[in-house]
Amino acid sequence: MPMIDVYATAGTFTRKHQLAADLATAVMTIEQVPDIPMFRQNTAAFIHDLPPGALANVDGQTNHVRIQVLTNAGALDRRKQLAVVERPARRRMTQLHTTRNPSPSTGRIR
Repeated sequence: MPMIDVYATAGTFTRKHQLAADLATAVMTIEQVPDIPMFRQNTAAFIHDLPPGALANVDGQTNHVRIQVLTNAGALDRRKQLAVVERPARRRMTQLHTTRNPSPSTGRIR
């Protein structure tokens, strides 16, 4: 069953519970498993708040979010893997659940 981990600086997301449910739903939908309790109750997302300064790129920017999706071997073929990272809902969910404004040019959080 998929497990989704989201890592971001504390305060990045305003509605963490809803974000977790939305991400779990999106991955379950992409995986195309039956909408039954066994899958609904075993597909989960975890939102991890990192303290300020706990993440940075080479330039020192801290406006990054890491999303890791773990599945059992073979659960997502290449097409489904691409759908997880390209899904338009990914950007929509990030925009809906962040406290910071996304940059209009990149969609990244400032």
